[in-house]
Amino acid sequence: MISPSYLTRFIQQPNRILDTQNDITNTATTTTNPPPQNEETQPQNPKTFLSLPPELREIIYTNMLLPSFPSPSKSNPSLWHILPPTPASPTTNFTTHVNDTAYNISRSPPPTTCANMLCVNRQIHAELTAVMARLRRKGVLGAGLECVVEKGRVWVSWGGACVVKTRDDGVGGSSVVMGKNVWAWMGSLLGLSGMGMNGRAVTVLERLWVDVRLCDDGNNEEQEAGGEGTEQPNHAATLSEQQERRRISWAVCAVLKDILIFGPDIRALAVEDAMGISRRVRAKRSVVLIDEVVVNVISPTTTTTCRTTTGVTTTTQPPTTGSTTTTPPSTRSSKAAKALAKDLLNVWLQLWAGGESAGQAQCCKSLLEGIERVRVCVDGVGVGTRVLRGELERGRRASGRVGMAVW
Repeated sequence: MISPSYLTRFIQQPNRILDTQNDITNTATTTTNPPPQNEETQPQNPKTFLSLPPELREIIYTNMLLPSFPSPSKSNPSLWHILPPTPASPTTNFTTHVNDTAYNISRSPPPTTCANMLCVNRQIHAELTAVMARLRRKGVLGAGLECVVEKGRVWVSWGGACVVKTRDDGVGGSSVVMGKNVWAWMGSLLGLSGMGMNGRAVTVLERLWVDVRLCDDGNNEEQEAGGEGTEQPNHAATLSEQQERRRISWAVCAVLKDILIFGPDIRALAVEDAMGISRRVRAKRSVVLIDEVVVNVISPTTTTTCRTTTGVTTTTQPPTTGSTTTTPPSTRSSKAAKALAKDLLNVWLQLWAGGESAGQAQCCKSLLEGIERVRVCVDGVGVGTRVLRGELERGRRASGRVGMAVW
């Protein structure tokens, strides 16, 4: 079948057909006798990815799934301390949350995913799935969220790749099978993949690592608590430390709340409403759920915890020299990390009480409905676990049974 565009060119340029035939004849004549080329200058065929040894491909898969850049710490502030330190205020650079807490966004781009690699071909899909299963059994597979704490301020940045699962959200229609078929057909017509029965899809994160790194070594702890030359410790300093730990705990909750509501891209997407007030907008289509959140508190300057192919490893470094205090830095760091881990474990119990304002209640509701369970660790050692969504669903079922019994 001749295309209309070809006919148009033939009508406008009828003599071009003969020229084209002559060009084809000349091309065939020249290609039959190719010019001699030097063997040294001939390009060699590069090796493909599948031609690499299986061991090397496994290393590439592992480095793609695990964090590939160094973790932020006090020694490399350029990785996380991008903006100069300024007081936390309700501006576009900082996001205010419940209980007068705020966190700073350090690294703007969201984490990468391995979805493109899984869709290349069946062999790569099988090899990458096998590596994911091995890392999952060792407990090191999951997206990483770095929270650096310095002087009561929390700097947040992403690390590692996200491994997620997608499913439909909700049930629609009298027949579940008919509802799925109808929504799949509508999604194909509209060009939308993963469209649920109510127009949305559920993105489930299997595991989310939250490394809370303390950068304050606490050298002025004794001075703040009374110091030398005082008869009794300063209780105001102790109260301020408790308030600071409380603010850090709620800041971690605020980060998780923003991930559940706005998606993995936690950059401030502020728009001005009719009143001229900057508000964040919903930048995602799917509903985000998290099966397990692992909050790992890392002691400052003494311990380095990282996820490797062998599991969660903890390396103890020698304490810093030049300290004039009588308490070893490692002891102070361990006490500060354990105290913060205790507050991070108890803050989840306060979610069931709701909040004093509508914003606090919305934050508590989002966390209880979006997170299955939370596990708190100190330098990779588990401290406790809190179940959120499971307890909420159990309470709702019990409330429904009580309501049916009353009626």
